[in-house]
Amino acid sequence: MLSRLLLSRPAALGRQSTIASAWTTARHASTFESLGLSPELCEAMRAKGLDTPTTIQEKTIAAALNGADVICTDATGSGKTLAYLLPVIEKLRRSEKRQQSKSATDETTRREVSRPRAIVLVPSRELGVQVGAVARELAHTAKFASCVITGGSEHKPQKTALGRPIDLLVATPGRLAKYLKSGHVFISRVEYVIIDEADTLLDRKMGFRGIMDEILGPIRASGAASNRHVQYLLAAATVKPPMDQVFATAFPNLKLVSGRGVHQTPASLTEEFVRVPGSDNKHGSLRATLSQWTKGKTIVFCNSTASCRSTDHMLQEHGYASTSLHGDIPPVVRKKNYEAFAANDANILVCTDLAARGLDIVDVDHVVNFDFPKSSVDYLHRAGRTGRAGKRGVVTSLITKHDAETARQMVSAKGRHQPIMEVTTQVNLAKYKDASAVEEVKPTRMAVDSRFRGTKKLKPHKIRSLKKTPPRKSN
Repeated sequence: MLSRLLLSRPAALGRQSTIASAWTTARHASTFESLGLSPELCEAMRAKGLDTPTTIQEKTIAAALNGADVICTDATGSGKTLAYLLPVIEKLRRSEKRQQSKSATDETTRREVSRPRAIVLVPSRELGVQVGAVARELAHTAKFASCVITGGSEHKPQKTALGRPIDLLVATPGRLAKYLKSGHVFISRVEYVIIDEADTLLDRKMGFRGIMDEILGPIRASGAASNRHVQYLLAAATVKPPMDQVFATAFPNLKLVSGRGVHQTPASLTEEFVRVPGSDNKHGSLRATLSQWTKGKTIVFCNSTASCRSTDHMLQEHGYASTSLHGDIPPVVRKKNYEAFAANDANILVCTDLAARGLDIVDVDHVVNFDFPKSSVDYLHRAGRTGRAGKRGVVTSLITKHDAETARQMVSAKGRHQPIMEVTTQVNLAKYKDASAVEEVKPTRMAVDSRFRGTKKLKPHKIRSLKKTPPRKSN
Protein backbone atom coordinates (compact mmCIF):
# COMPACT_ATOMS: atom_id res chain seq x y z
CA MET A 1 0.00 0.00 0.00
CA LEU A 2 1.22 3.48 -0.84
CA SER A 3 0.20 6.60 1.01
CA ARG A 4 0.27 9.79 -0.98
CA LEU A 5 0.12 13.45 -0.11
CA LEU A 6 -0.44 15.85 -2.98
CA LEU A 7 0.45 19.51 -2.88
CA SER A 8 -0.52 21.82 -5.69
CA ARG A 9 1.03 25.21 -5.08
CA PRO A 10 -0.77 28.43 -5.93
CA ALA A 11 0.82 30.77 -8.41
CA ALA A 12 1.57 33.36 -5.75
CA LEU A 13 4.58 32.76 -3.56
CA GLY A 14 4.66 33.13 0.19
CA ARG A 15 7.03 35.06 2.42
CA GLN A 16 10.55 35.26 1.12
CA SER A 17 13.64 34.53 3.18
CA THR A 18 15.70 37.30 4.72
CA ILE A 19 18.14 37.31 1.79
CA ALA A 20 15.49 38.11 -0.81
CA SER A 21 13.59 41.29 -1.52
CA ALA A 22 10.27 40.37 0.07
CA TRP A 23 7.97 40.33 -2.90
CA THR A 24 9.30 43.60 -4.34
CA THR A 25 10.81 44.25 -7.71
CA ALA A 26 11.99 47.39 -9.45
CA ARG A 27 9.68 48.47 -12.26
CA HIS A 28 11.93 51.01 -13.95
CA ALA A 29 12.89 48.59 -16.73
CA SER A 30 10.63 46.07 -18.45
CA THR A 31 12.31 45.43 -21.81
CA PHE A 32 15.76 44.40 -22.95
CA GLU A 33 16.07 47.73 -24.76
CA SER A 34 15.35 49.74 -21.62
CA LEU A 35 18.05 47.81 -19.77
CA GLY A 36 20.60 49.30 -22.15
CA LEU A 37 21.34 46.31 -24.36
CA SER A 38 22.37 46.92 -27.96
CA PRO A 39 19.87 46.53 -30.82
CA GLU A 40 21.78 43.44 -31.97
CA LEU A 41 21.32 41.66 -28.63
CA CYS A 42 17.68 42.73 -28.45
CA GLU A 43 17.21 41.28 -31.93
CA ALA A 44 18.77 38.03 -30.70
CA MET A 45 16.25 37.96 -27.84
CA ARG A 46 13.35 38.48 -30.22
CA ALA A 47 14.69 35.66 -32.40
CA LYS A 48 14.42 33.43 -29.32
CA GLY A 49 10.85 34.62 -28.77
CA LEU A 50 11.79 36.70 -25.71
CA ASP A 51 10.52 40.26 -25.46
CA THR A 52 10.55 40.80 -21.70
CA PRO A 53 13.34 39.89 -19.26
CA THR A 54 12.56 37.77 -16.22
CA THR A 55 12.98 39.36 -12.80
CA ILE A 56 16.42 37.84 -12.26
CA GLN A 57 17.53 38.88 -15.75
CA GLU A 58 16.36 42.44 -15.22
CA LYS A 59 18.14 42.79 -11.89
CA THR A 60 21.35 40.99 -12.87
CA ILE A 61 21.79 42.78 -16.19
CA ALA A 62 21.33 46.18 -14.54
CA ALA A 63 23.81 45.37 -11.76
CA ALA A 64 26.41 43.87 -14.10
CA LEU A 65 26.25 46.76 -16.57
CA ASN A 66 26.87 49.08 -13.62
CA GLY A 67 30.09 47.18 -12.92
CA ALA A 68 29.06 45.29 -9.78
CA ASP A 69 30.38 41.86 -8.82
CA VAL A 70 27.14 39.89 -8.59
CA ILE A 71 25.82 36.53 -7.47
CA CYS A 72 22.36 35.95 -8.94
CA THR A 73 20.16 33.36 -7.31
CA ASP A 74 16.74 32.21 -8.37
CA ALA A 75 14.78 29.07 -9.09
CA THR A 76 16.16 26.69 -11.69
CA GLY A 77 14.82 27.60 -15.12
CA SER A 78 14.42 31.32 -14.38
CA GLY A 79 16.87 32.41 -17.09
CA LYS A 80 20.15 32.84 -15.22
CA THR A 81 22.26 31.86 -18.26
CA LEU A 82 21.06 34.85 -20.25
CA ALA A 83 21.19 36.97 -17.09
CA TYR A 84 24.98 36.64 -16.96
CA LEU A 85 25.78 36.28 -20.67
CA LEU A 86 23.91 39.33 -21.94
CA PRO A 87 25.65 42.03 -19.84
CA VAL A 88 29.10 40.55 -20.46
CA ILE A 89 28.55 40.39 -24.22
CA GLU A 90 27.16 43.93 -24.15
CA LYS A 91 30.26 45.21 -22.37
CA LEU A 92 32.52 43.34 -24.80
CA ARG A 93 30.71 44.99 -27.71
CA ARG A 94 30.98 48.45 -26.15
CA SER A 95 34.70 47.90 -25.64
CA GLU A 96 35.08 46.80 -29.26
CA LYS A 97 33.35 49.96 -30.48
CA ARG A 98 35.70 52.08 -28.39
CA GLN A 99 38.60 50.19 -29.91
CA GLN A 100 37.41 50.92 -33.44
CA SER A 101 37.45 54.63 -32.69
CA LYS A 102 41.08 54.45 -31.55
CA SER A 103 44.30 53.68 -33.35
CA ALA A 104 44.61 50.17 -34.77
CA THR A 105 47.81 49.80 -32.78
CA ASP A 106 46.01 50.24 -29.45
CA GLU A 107 46.72 47.11 -27.40
CA THR A 108 44.07 47.56 -24.69
CA THR A 109 41.22 45.73 -26.42
CA ARG A 110 42.76 44.09 -29.49
CA ARG A 111 41.78 40.44 -29.85
CA GLU A 112 44.49 37.82 -29.74
CA VAL A 113 44.50 34.07 -30.18
CA SER A 114 44.11 31.91 -27.06
CA ARG A 115 43.43 35.02 -24.96
CA PRO A 116 39.74 35.28 -24.05
CA ARG A 117 38.37 38.41 -22.42
CA ALA A 118 35.54 36.56 -20.69
CA ILE A 119 35.55 33.07 -19.15
CA VAL A 120 32.47 31.05 -18.14
CA LEU A 121 33.23 28.19 -15.73
CA VAL A 122 30.74 25.31 -15.52
CA PRO A 123 30.80 22.03 -13.54
CA SER A 124 29.94 19.60 -16.35
CA ARG A 125 30.52 18.97 -20.02
CA GLU A 126 26.78 18.91 -20.70
CA LEU A 127 26.23 22.32 -19.13
CA GLY A 128 29.22 23.69 -21.02
CA VAL A 129 27.73 22.54 -24.32
CA GLN A 130 24.41 24.17 -23.40
CA VAL A 131 25.96 27.51 -22.44
CA GLY A 132 28.09 27.40 -25.58
CA ALA A 133 24.97 26.85 -27.69
CA VAL A 134 23.29 29.90 -26.14
CA ALA A 135 26.42 31.97 -26.81
CA ARG A 136 26.47 30.87 -30.46
CA GLU A 137 22.81 31.87 -30.85
CA LEU A 138 23.61 35.34 -29.53
CA ALA A 139 26.67 35.58 -31.78
CA HIS A 140 24.53 35.34 -34.92
CA THR A 141 23.48 38.95 -34.45
CA ALA A 142 25.89 40.29 -31.81
CA LYS A 143 28.99 39.17 -33.76
CA PHE A 144 31.46 37.92 -31.17
CA ALA A 145 33.64 34.80 -31.05
CA SER A 146 33.12 32.04 -28.49
CA CYS A 147 34.69 28.67 -27.80
CA VAL A 148 33.85 25.68 -25.57
CA ILE A 149 36.48 23.45 -23.94
CA THR A 150 35.33 20.63 -21.66
CA GLY A 151 36.65 17.43 -20.21
CA GLY A 152 35.59 14.24 -21.93
CA SER A 153 35.97 15.79 -25.39
CA GLU A 154 38.74 15.41 -27.95
CA HIS A 155 41.67 17.78 -27.49
CA LYS A 156 42.48 18.50 -31.14
CA PRO A 157 39.26 20.35 -32.11
CA GLN A 158 39.40 22.39 -28.91
CA LYS A 159 43.04 23.36 -29.40
CA THR A 160 42.28 24.32 -33.00
CA ALA A 161 39.42 26.56 -31.83
CA LEU A 162 41.72 28.20 -29.28
CA GLY A 163 44.14 29.04 -32.08
CA ARG A 164 41.70 31.72 -33.27
CA PRO A 165 40.90 35.06 -31.60
CA ILE A 166 38.13 34.51 -29.05
CA ASP A 167 36.06 36.82 -26.90
CA LEU A 168 34.26 34.36 -24.63
CA LEU A 169 35.49 30.97 -23.43
CA VAL A 170 33.17 28.39 -21.82
CA ALA A 171 35.12 25.76 -19.89
CA THR A 172 35.04 23.07 -17.25
CA PRO A 173 37.66 23.73 -14.54
CA GLY A 174 39.75 20.61 -15.15
CA ARG A 175 40.20 21.18 -18.87
CA LEU A 176 40.87 24.90 -18.44
CA ALA A 177 43.49 24.30 -15.73
CA LYS A 178 45.20 21.77 -17.99
CA TYR A 179 45.29 24.17 -20.94
CA LEU A 180 46.56 27.01 -18.77
CA LYS A 181 49.52 24.85 -17.78
CA SER A 182 50.17 23.67 -21.36
CA GLY A 183 50.03 27.19 -22.78
CA HIS A 184 46.95 26.69 -24.93
CA VAL A 185 45.01 29.34 -22.97
CA PHE A 186 46.34 32.62 -21.54
CA ILE A 187 44.55 34.80 -19.01
CA SER A 188 46.44 38.04 -19.64
CA ARG A 189 43.34 39.76 -21.09
CA VAL A 190 40.55 38.32 -18.93
CA GLU A 191 38.15 41.04 -17.77
CA TYR A 192 35.08 38.98 -16.87
CA VAL A 193 34.80 35.71 -14.97
CA ILE A 194 31.44 33.94 -14.76
CA ILE A 195 30.94 30.98 -12.44
CA ASP A 196 27.77 29.02 -13.17
CA GLU A 197 26.51 26.61 -10.50
CA ALA A 198 28.78 28.49 -8.11
CA ASP A 199 27.43 26.60 -5.10
CA THR A 200 28.82 23.44 -6.72
CA LEU A 201 32.13 24.74 -8.09
CA LEU A 202 33.19 26.55 -4.91
CA ASP A 203 32.10 23.88 -2.42
CA ARG A 204 35.10 21.84 -1.27
CA LYS A 205 32.87 18.81 -0.71
CA MET A 206 32.05 18.72 -4.43
CA GLY A 207 35.73 18.37 -5.35
CA PHE A 208 36.19 21.43 -7.60
CA ARG A 209 37.57 23.97 -5.15
CA GLY A 210 41.27 23.12 -5.54
CA ILE A 211 41.14 23.43 -9.33
CA MET A 212 39.08 26.62 -9.06
CA ASP A 213 41.80 28.17 -6.89
CA GLU A 214 44.38 27.21 -9.54
CA ILE A 215 42.36 29.19 -12.09
CA LEU A 216 41.15 32.17 -10.07
CA GLY A 217 44.51 32.85 -8.39
CA PRO A 218 46.43 33.57 -11.61
CA ILE A 219 43.52 35.61 -13.02
CA ARG A 220 43.54 37.85 -9.94
CA ALA A 221 47.33 38.15 -10.03
CA SER A 222 47.35 39.01 -13.73
CA GLY A 223 44.69 41.66 -13.26
CA ALA A 224 46.52 43.24 -10.35
CA ALA A 225 49.87 43.23 -12.16
CA SER A 226 48.48 45.02 -15.22
CA ASN A 227 46.04 47.22 -13.30
CA ARG A 228 43.19 45.51 -15.16
CA HIS A 229 39.85 45.29 -13.38
CA VAL A 230 38.22 41.84 -13.38
CA GLN A 231 34.46 41.64 -12.86
CA TYR A 232 32.94 38.48 -11.35
CA LEU A 233 29.43 37.18 -12.01
CA LEU A 234 28.20 34.10 -10.16
CA ALA A 235 24.98 32.14 -10.62
CA ALA A 236 23.34 29.67 -8.24
CA ALA A 237 19.91 28.23 -7.56
CA THR A 238 20.46 28.63 -3.81
CA VAL A 239 22.71 30.54 -1.43
CA LYS A 240 22.88 29.42 2.18
CA PRO A 241 25.42 29.10 5.00
CA PRO A 242 28.22 28.16 4.98
CA MET A 243 28.57 28.84 1.23
CA ASP A 244 27.60 32.50 1.68
CA GLN A 245 30.77 32.99 3.72
CA VAL A 246 32.81 31.18 1.06
CA PHE A 247 31.45 33.56 -1.58
CA ALA A 248 32.02 36.63 0.61
CA THR A 249 35.62 35.62 1.37
CA ALA A 250 36.53 34.75 -2.22
CA PHE A 251 34.82 37.83 -3.68
CA PRO A 252 34.79 40.66 -1.10
CA ASN A 253 32.76 43.05 -3.28
CA LEU A 254 30.11 40.50 -4.22
CA LYS A 255 26.49 41.70 -4.16
CA LEU A 256 23.45 39.44 -3.95
CA VAL A 257 20.67 39.66 -6.53
CA SER A 258 17.65 37.45 -5.88
CA GLY A 259 14.66 36.58 -8.01
CA ARG A 260 11.14 35.99 -6.79
CA GLY A 261 11.50 32.23 -6.88
CA VAL A 262 14.61 31.99 -4.70
CA HIS A 263 14.41 28.97 -2.38
CA GLN A 264 11.00 28.11 -3.80
CA THR A 265 9.93 25.40 -6.18
CA PRO A 266 8.25 26.70 -9.36
CA ALA A 267 4.63 27.69 -8.91
CA SER A 268 3.59 25.43 -11.78
CA LEU A 269 4.56 22.24 -9.92
CA THR A 270 2.36 19.64 -8.30
CA GLU A 271 4.38 17.84 -5.63
CA GLU A 272 3.62 14.33 -4.41
CA PHE A 273 5.07 12.64 -1.33
CA VAL A 274 4.52 8.88 -1.52
CA ARG A 275 5.13 6.82 1.60
CA VAL A 276 6.80 3.49 0.91
CA PRO A 277 6.46 0.74 3.60
CA GLY A 278 10.12 -0.28 3.36
CA SER A 279 13.24 0.21 1.27
CA ASP A 280 12.79 -3.24 -0.27
CA ASN A 281 9.58 -2.02 -1.90
CA LYS A 282 11.05 1.07 -3.55
CA HIS A 283 11.55 -0.45 -6.99
CA GLY A 284 7.95 -1.64 -7.04
CA SER A 285 6.77 1.76 -5.85
CA LEU A 286 8.79 3.42 -8.59
CA ARG A 287 7.20 1.23 -11.25
CA ALA A 288 3.75 1.98 -9.84
CA THR A 289 4.53 5.70 -10.04
CA LEU A 290 5.87 5.46 -13.59
CA SER A 291 2.83 3.49 -14.71
CA GLN A 292 0.86 6.73 -14.42
CA TRP A 293 3.33 8.49 -16.77
CA THR A 294 3.45 6.43 -19.93
CA LYS A 295 4.05 9.52 -22.09
CA GLY A 296 6.49 12.39 -21.78
CA LYS A 297 9.91 12.58 -20.15
CA THR A 298 10.72 11.55 -16.58
CA ILE A 299 13.93 12.09 -14.59
CA VAL A 300 14.56 9.68 -11.70
CA PHE A 301 17.04 10.92 -9.09
CA CYS A 302 19.22 8.65 -6.96
CA ASN A 303 21.67 9.55 -4.19
CA SER A 304 24.52 7.29 -5.28
CA THR A 305 26.07 5.74 -8.35
CA ALA A 306 25.20 2.24 -7.10
CA SER A 307 21.55 3.17 -6.62
CA CYS A 308 21.49 4.85 -10.03
CA ARG A 309 22.98 1.82 -11.74
CA SER A 310 20.66 -0.72 -10.09
CA THR A 311 17.54 1.38 -10.70
CA ASP A 312 18.33 1.86 -14.39
CA HIS A 313 19.01 -1.88 -14.74
CA MET A 314 15.71 -2.72 -13.02
CA LEU A 315 13.74 -0.41 -15.31
CA GLN A 316 15.30 -1.85 -18.45
CA GLU A 317 14.62 -5.37 -17.18
CA HIS A 318 10.94 -4.43 -16.89
CA GLY A 319 10.78 -3.03 -20.40
CA TYR A 320 11.12 0.69 -19.72
CA ALA A 321 13.05 2.86 -22.20
CA SER A 322 15.54 4.27 -19.69
CA THR A 323 19.10 5.53 -19.71
CA SER A 324 21.39 6.95 -17.03
CA LEU A 325 23.92 9.64 -16.10
CA HIS A 326 26.40 9.29 -13.24
CA GLY A 327 30.07 9.85 -12.49
CA ASP A 328 31.22 6.32 -13.37
CA ILE A 329 29.96 6.50 -16.95
CA PRO A 330 32.67 7.38 -19.52
CA PRO A 331 32.20 10.83 -21.10
CA VAL A 332 31.48 9.41 -24.57
CA VAL A 333 28.71 7.18 -23.19
CA ARG A 334 27.36 10.02 -21.05
CA LYS A 335 27.02 12.15 -24.17
CA LYS A 336 25.21 9.34 -25.98
CA ASN A 337 22.84 8.76 -23.05
CA TYR A 338 22.12 12.46 -22.63
CA GLU A 339 21.34 12.86 -26.33
CA ALA A 340 19.08 9.79 -26.27
CA PHE A 341 16.99 11.32 -23.49
CA ALA A 342 16.96 14.78 -25.08
CA ALA A 343 15.74 13.23 -28.36
CA ASN A 344 13.14 11.15 -26.47
CA ASP A 345 14.68 7.88 -27.68
CA ALA A 346 14.70 7.05 -23.97
CA ASN A 347 11.92 8.75 -22.03
CA ILE A 348 13.34 8.00 -18.56
CA LEU A 349 16.67 9.35 -17.32
CA VAL A 350 18.09 7.89 -14.09
CA CYS A 351 20.80 10.13 -12.65
CA THR A 352 22.64 11.50 -9.63
CA ASP A 353 22.49 15.12 -8.48
CA LEU A 354 25.92 16.17 -9.75
CA ALA A 355 25.38 14.56 -13.15
CA ALA A 356 22.20 16.58 -13.67
CA ARG A 357 23.36 19.94 -12.28
CA GLY A 358 22.61 22.72 -14.71
CA LEU A 359 21.13 20.54 -17.43
CA ASP A 360 18.49 22.39 -19.42
CA ILE A 361 16.47 19.52 -20.82
CA VAL A 362 13.23 20.86 -22.22
CA ASP A 363 9.78 19.36 -21.75
CA VAL A 364 10.48 17.21 -18.70
CA ASP A 365 7.04 16.33 -17.38
CA HIS A 366 7.89 14.37 -14.26
CA VAL A 367 10.68 14.21 -11.67
CA VAL A 368 10.88 11.27 -9.27
CA ASN A 369 13.02 11.35 -6.13
CA PHE A 370 13.68 7.62 -5.94
CA ASP A 371 16.13 8.38 -3.12
CA PHE A 372 14.93 11.33 -1.06
CA PRO A 373 17.41 14.23 -1.43
CA LYS A 374 19.97 14.68 1.32
CA SER A 375 19.23 18.40 1.62
CA SER A 376 16.54 20.87 0.66
CA VAL A 377 19.07 22.46 -1.71
CA ASP A 378 19.20 19.21 -3.67
CA TYR A 379 15.40 19.07 -3.61
CA LEU A 380 15.21 22.52 -5.18
CA HIS A 381 17.72 21.58 -7.88
CA ARG A 382 15.85 18.38 -8.68
CA ALA A 383 12.41 19.97 -8.71
CA GLY A 384 13.70 22.65 -11.04
CA ARG A 385 14.17 20.07 -13.82
CA THR A 386 10.41 20.24 -14.53
CA GLY A 387 7.81 23.00 -14.53
CA ARG A 388 10.20 25.29 -16.40
CA ALA A 389 9.09 28.55 -18.02
CA GLY A 390 5.64 28.25 -16.46
CA LYS A 391 4.89 24.81 -17.88
CA ARG A 392 3.12 22.26 -15.74
CA GLY A 393 5.20 19.59 -13.98
CA VAL A 394 5.00 16.97 -11.25
CA VAL A 395 7.59 16.02 -8.61
CA THR A 396 7.08 12.67 -6.86
CA SER A 397 9.16 11.77 -3.79
CA LEU A 398 9.31 8.21 -2.46
CA ILE A 399 9.43 8.44 1.34
CA THR A 400 10.70 5.71 3.65
CA LYS A 401 10.65 5.89 7.45
CA HIS A 402 14.18 7.34 7.40
CA ASP A 403 13.01 10.28 5.30
CA ALA A 404 9.67 10.84 7.04
CA GLU A 405 10.64 13.66 9.41
CA THR A 406 12.48 15.70 6.78
CA ALA A 407 9.61 15.24 4.35
CA ARG A 408 7.11 16.19 7.06
CA GLN A 409 8.92 19.48 7.72
CA MET A 410 9.08 20.21 4.00
CA VAL A 411 5.38 19.51 3.54
CA SER A 412 4.58 21.71 6.55
CA ALA A 413 6.52 24.64 5.09
CA LYS A 414 4.89 24.19 1.71
CA GLY A 415 1.45 23.99 3.27
CA ARG A 416 2.05 27.49 4.66
CA HIS A 417 3.43 28.61 1.25
CA GLN A 418 6.79 29.43 2.82
CA PRO A 419 10.29 28.82 1.46
CA ILE A 420 11.62 25.33 2.05
CA MET A 421 13.09 25.05 5.53
CA GLU A 422 16.87 24.93 6.01
CA VAL A 423 17.59 27.40 3.20
CA THR A 424 15.86 30.37 4.83
CA THR A 425 18.78 31.27 7.08
CA GLN A 426 20.05 34.83 6.77
CA VAL A 427 23.20 34.96 4.67
CA ASN A 428 26.33 37.05 4.91
CA LEU A 429 26.06 38.88 1.58
CA ALA A 430 24.99 42.44 0.88
CA LYS A 431 22.13 42.90 -1.57
CA TYR A 432 22.72 44.95 -4.69
CA LYS A 433 20.81 48.23 -4.60
CA ASP A 434 20.03 49.99 -7.85
CA ALA A 435 20.00 53.72 -7.19
CA SER A 436 17.90 54.32 -10.31
CA ALA A 437 15.02 52.18 -9.05
CA VAL A 438 12.50 54.83 -8.07
CA GLU A 439 9.48 52.64 -7.55
CA GLU A 440 9.01 49.27 -5.94
CA VAL A 441 5.69 47.54 -6.23
CA LYS A 442 4.32 44.66 -4.23
CA PRO A 443 2.82 42.17 -6.68
CA THR A 444 -0.82 41.31 -6.29
CA ARG A 445 -1.84 37.76 -5.49
CA MET A 446 -2.53 35.91 -8.71
CA ALA A 447 -5.40 33.54 -9.30
CA VAL A 448 -4.57 29.84 -9.45
CA ASP A 449 -4.66 28.38 -12.93
CA SER A 450 -7.47 25.84 -13.08
CA ARG A 451 -5.06 23.25 -14.49
CA PHE A 452 -3.25 23.14 -11.16
CA ARG A 453 -6.29 23.01 -8.86
CA GLY A 454 -6.73 19.27 -8.70
CA THR A 455 -5.89 18.85 -5.02
CA LYS A 456 -6.15 22.39 -3.68
CA LYS A 457 -8.80 21.38 -1.11
CA LEU A 458 -6.62 18.65 0.34
CA LYS A 459 -5.27 19.95 3.65
CA PRO A 460 -1.47 19.77 4.04
CA HIS A 461 -1.66 17.36 6.97
CA LYS A 462 -4.07 14.92 5.38
CA ILE A 463 -2.76 11.59 4.06
CA ARG A 464 -4.68 9.75 1.40
CA SER A 465 -4.25 6.00 1.12
CA LEU A 466 -4.32 4.56 -2.35
CA LYS A 467 -5.55 1.00 -2.61
CA LYS A 468 -6.07 -1.17 -5.63
CA THR A 469 -9.73 -1.95 -6.18
CA PRO A 470 -10.25 -5.75 -6.08
CA PRO A 471 -11.77 -7.24 -9.24
CA ARG A 472 -15.50 -7.80 -9.15
CA LYS A 473 -16.69 -11.38 -8.84
CA SER A 474 -18.61 -12.59 -11.84
CA ASN A 475 -22.11 -13.93 -11.16
